[in-house]
Amino acid sequence: MAAIFRVCLAIVCATMLASQAAAHCPNFCSGHGECIAVNKCVCWSKWEGGDCSMRKCPVSYAWTDEAIATDLAHQKAVCSNRGVCDTKTGLCQCDQNFEGLACQRKGCPNDCNGHGTCRNMKFHARTRSQGDGLLVLRYDNNWDAEKIYGCECDIDYQGYDCSWRVCPSGDDPMTSDQRDETQAFKCLEDPT
Repeated sequence: MAAIFRVCLAIVCATMLASQAAAHCPNFCSGHGECIAVNKCVCWSKWEGGDCSMRKCPVSYAWTDEAIATDLAHQKAVCSNRGVCDTKTGLCQCDQNFEGLACQRKGCPNDCNGHGTCRNMKFHARTRSQGDGLLVLRYDNNWDAEKIYGCECDIDYQGYDCSWRVCPSGDDPMTSDQRDETQAFKCLEDPT
């Protein structure tokens, strides 16, 4: 009986020592990291915090931040500095008019009212000309080329959010015995 008691006591003591040896990190790193020293958790890739209990939110180039050198700004930031990270879910709660997993895009107003397509600045630059019919505008490498979006309206709509119907223009289509007339004009900028 005494031998059984000593074996049970040894098992209980070993279990207590083993649990104390593993208990030197807060909250056992919440099961989302590895305890490498006293009070030192190394969190797995999608977790953070002293006890690895907080989910990380996505990062993207910041809309606003402080430049760290000449012409060096818009470093990566949580929720692009345009939202709040919900550390329970790992999702960004974006500020109004910002969207994307990391709040990295400024969306189109009113989603183009269902009468257009939301396109980024890079697209708009490539499809515009300087008035001579040649597509020469480039906006590929700017930090916001794929962050700011605007509406490309369907053929019968116009306006910044495609909410205005295009009114008929030109000669009255009900008149008869007339030829169609085409007018062309070019606007040039005065360089002075």
